[in-house]
Amino acid sequence: EELYEEKAAELKPDNVEGHFKLARWCEEKKLAKEARQEFEKILAVDPDHEAAREALGYTLHNGKWLTEDELKQAQGLVKHKGQWMTPEERDLDLALETQKELDKQIVLQVRKWLDKMSSTKEDTRAQARAELEKIDDDYKVKPYLAALGTSFKTTRLFAVEELGRMVEKRAVKPLVRRAMVES
Repeated sequence: EELYEEKAAELKPDNVEGHFKLARWCEEKKLAKEARQEFEKILAVDPDHEAAREALGYTLHNGKWLTEDELKQAQGLVKHKGQWMTPEERDLDLALETQKELDKQIVLQVRKWLDKMSSTKEDTRAQARAELEKIDDDYKVKPYLAALGTSFKTTRLFAVEELGRMVEKRAVKPLVRRAMVES
């Protein structure tokens, strides 16, 4: 670093070739910060110096020097979660996130109504059954499978009946296991 300081002090600000040689020397000596400074000094004097621009990560695009981020934007890409992608890919990712969150909320709602199925009050169980009928079967499989392990016989019986009604392949083994435990 001291040798760099000495070499840099010997150069005039407008000595583009000298700064370029010093920048390359800095790269060889693994002095990245100092190399960057030298390339920036070159650009202050000669903004279109191709080698200095490229060393700093610029790309010539339609006659204009752009950073990597600017180039990606010029290509119509957007940054999402630290990655460059098309707007359509970003929108799809956001839609999938939204759908996952909705799915999670529906499963929680199914579990809530399943808990009400364990009530001793018939009207509470009837309301829970009616609410569960409104929900698509795909959302009910996982909570129904979990309900097979509950200590409430009415809830277990309801879950078994519903899984059997759905003819859900994922439920076959758990239903058989539960049947063996119950008998």
